[in-house]
Amino acid sequence: MKEKLSALKDVLLTLLFLPLILLAIIGFLVFTPIDYCRYKRTRYYKDTRAKYRWFNSLSPYVQLYDAVKKSGLPIDYHPSDADFCEGYGFFTYKGTLILNDCSPVFDEEENTWTVEVADKYVDLQDEIARTVAQCNAVLGENICQTAAVLVDSDLLEKHPDIALENLTFVPVKEKDLGAALRQIVQ
Repeated sequence: MKEKLSALKDVLLTLLFLPLILLAIIGFLVFTPIDYCRYKRTRYYKDTRAKYRWFNSLSPYVQLYDAVKKSGLPIDYHPSDADFCEGYGFFTYKGTLILNDCSPVFDEEENTWTVEVADKYVDLQDEIARTVAQCNAVLGENICQTAAVLVDSDLLEKHPDIALENLTFVPVKEKDLGAALRQIVQ
């Protein structure tokens, strides 16, 4: 009797999860060619000819590169294959490192800003200082002294009092990176 129940349980679990697995596979099979085509049309690919990786067109680095080039602003791009920048590179403007892949979270218990790194939350200011130091080390010179973090404008509306040393938050409204980048250059 236990064997029949165990077999029935296995069959039911298979019937339950098989459609979900098939749906995920079909989703990847449909989305991958679409993402590949989107990536091939990006300015980042046209300039660098970097090899395609899954979800490349959704990468914050690729989106920032395209926004910088589209807006024609004098923001420098420094390519790098360092692991911590996922092989893309750094964006700098007059001593400021521009970051687009940072999602700060306010920790009300600690009364501090944090960011998720490797599945744990760390102090935002410490993480940005570490990233600036890594950028300078990879580039071989002390190019960056401060950082500008592009964040969703809704976050700044909820917490208008954000002020951290050597760090500027630049609001991005409705994914308009060009307007946010123009604020940095002004």
